[in-house]
Amino acid sequence: MIAILACASGLAFAQSRRGDGDDAKQQRHGPASAAEAQARATDRALQQINQARSQIRITPAQGPLFDAYQERVMALLDDLNRGVAPATAGESALKQIDRRVDLLRNRLAAFEDVSDAARKLYAALTPEQKETADRVLLGTLPALYLQTSPFSGDGAVRERVR
Repeated sequence: MIAILACASGLAFAQSRRGDGDDAKQQRHGPASAAEAQARATDRALQQINQARSQIRITPAQGPLFDAYQERVMALLDDLNRGVAPATAGESALKQIDRRVDLLRNRLAAFEDVSDAARKLYAALTPEQKETADRVLLGTLPALYLQTSPFSGDGAVRERVR
């Protein structure tokens, strides 16, 4: 169950659908543990990021900017892997909700760090590299952040009803 939640939390990456026989076998039988699922997701993330680096043709001068982007993406993935701490005995529902709000604030800050690093990297790219980055860079993010709303088929933003 934990492994299923981990995968649903975005540990699989959008462009890692292709895989070798071991990945297909794992999809049929499921991961042996949540830690194994996290390790595989981290490996896939690094693979995807390295593929993006290669496809964009990052130059040595651009390397530090790409490295900073990679560090931010991996920090975001690490944050997702930590999940939510279990409730303590007698903890109120409000306290549990507040902890989740704090978790989301932290994840938003981590995602903003990814955005800042991507912005700096993108500014240093040539027009040809930007065309490639437009196709592949988004695929380096955890799948959780690539989803549209599960409640609408068109991906449109819905007004919040109070």
